[in-house]
Amino acid sequence: MNDSQRLDVLFFEFLELSQNGKVPNFEKADYDALIQYCFSKKNYLGGKAVCEAARQLFPYSREFDLAYARALLFLDEPARALAFLEGIAFVGEHYEQAQLLKAKSLNAQGRFHEALDVLNNLDTTYRSADAASLLIAILEELREFDGLYEVTKRSILEGPADQAESLLRKLYFYATVTDEQDDAITFIRRYLDHRPFTPAAWLYLGLLYQEQTDYDRAIDALEYCIALDGSNKTAYIECGRCFELKKDYASALLYYREYLQNLGTPDPEMMIRLSDCLLQNSQYHQAIQILNEVLDLEALSAEANYILGKAFVATQRPDKSIVFFKRALLLNPDNEDYLLELAEAYYAAGQAEAARQTFEAAVECAPDIIDTWIAFISFLLETKDFDAVETALEELALYFDDTQVAYFKIAELFALKKRKHAIDYLKNALQDKSSDHAILFTLLPHLTHDNEIISMVLKHRQ
Repeated sequence: MNDSQRLDVLFFEFLELSQNGKVPNFEKADYDALIQYCFSKKNYLGGKAVCEAARQLFPYSREFDLAYARALLFLDEPARALAFLEGIAFVGEHYEQAQLLKAKSLNAQGRFHEALDVLNNLDTTYRSADAASLLIAILEELREFDGLYEVTKRSILEGPADQAESLLRKLYFYATVTDEQDDAITFIRRYLDHRPFTPAAWLYLGLLYQEQTDYDRAIDALEYCIALDGSNKTAYIECGRCFELKKDYASALLYYREYLQNLGTPDPEMMIRLSDCLLQNSQYHQAIQILNEVLDLEALSAEANYILGKAFVATQRPDKSIVFFKRALLLNPDNEDYLLELAEAYYAAGQAEAARQTFEAAVECAPDIIDTWIAFISFLLETKDFDAVETALEELALYFDDTQVAYFKIAELFALKKRKHAIDYLKNALQDKSSDHAILFTLLPHLTHDNEIISMVLKHRQ
């Protein structure tokens, strides 16, 4: 009879004796094993009953008191657990465990600040993965990201090594939210001085450098991660992405291909990354071939359909691109990027009214994203629909500030051949030292070759 079978028999014996009003006279070790057995089986009512019997038989064994409190928490009775814990004097190691259970009870009742006070007074909070996790959960509930960032740093240094990866992931997130990337980079580099063979540390160091657009250092860190963990997909993807951002598509392609070769089996996500990079590198036919392979594996991939649509646009086949953009939208209807690409494809195919309706759908989907308006108003200017431009500018003013809207108006005036008025408007808009003048050049790219306009912008930017 193995241990599990023995505990099955022991539990049934416990139930039989208990139903006859007797406290089973088991050994202390058997009670302890039986409690853990019940908890592992999620039999919390049974575990509570075993705890009650153990407490009667061994009234001075505080571990059974702690187990009873855990049973109450498992049974979603945090108020009873707290009242029970406060009625017993715990000392030493049991005191620390009881305080942790109190914090859990308070947290379960939504009394987050009180739970936080209890944890902050514990010496073992950062050495206990359980306590540190609870502390992080409470701070997340309170949205105290500055505190979360500091707690996570301490937990990484003082907590168990097997928790490091998940904690480093949290550290990266909190550093990004609190704008502490510089401090996080310094912290991780010091951590790596002592634990250089930690792939996760190199990964998140690379991602932090990437956030700061320091792509060379990001690549170095991500390459260390890959050297330590050749199966780390995120490291390969982000390393490739850094090369793409440096316009070094050949190197990016090497990383995507290396991962797929090492994996030995098709990976649709990495194949999509590879095909998108091929597309940026003007290798359209190879991109189309790989995307078709992806769709053979995952016909319902919105991203694969979308990138395939872009590939057909690049090869001057708008009719075919429309088919794939529509498929992407069926799978992800509220994606403004998909709508904008479909609108452009309609326009390239000579379907101006369909293009207009699709641009309008994109603006309705994402009215607070200025790039959506730039695409729509560029289309209206190109088709010389100035009445629609005026209507669009009125709606635009609901979402963006006066200076941003002014640059759209200036573009309209230039398009109407009202250069003098446009320049007067531009002089006023340039009083604001923002970089919003880029809107004008995106709407009317030919103005980047207009010496008078460029001189005005440069003068006001000094």
